[in-house]
Amino acid sequence: MERETAARFSFLLSIPAVLASGLLELKQSLDYINFADSVNLFAATLTAAVVGYLSIELLLRFLKKRTTFIFVYYRIILGIAILSLILSNIIKP
Repeated sequence: MERETAARFSFLLSIPAVLASGLLELKQSLDYINFADSVNLFAATLTAAVVGYLSIELLLRFLKKRTTFIFVYYRIILGIAILSLILSNIIKP
């Protein structure tokens, strides 16, 4: 499977989980939301949707031309840094 196809498939698989979690959070917070807050909630949701869509599009364009090794290296370096900070008691798990 090509990188772009695999990435597109994984993003499509995430849609039901993200939608369900968002609806659950909305249901749980309905008691605390008034009209003024609902306008802010709608604007924030719309902004998050647009930025999320653009980010996914950018990543898919990146994957058409390049490999994912930069993400592998980034995760390894970040993991080593976090483990080092935990082992030196700078941060706590």
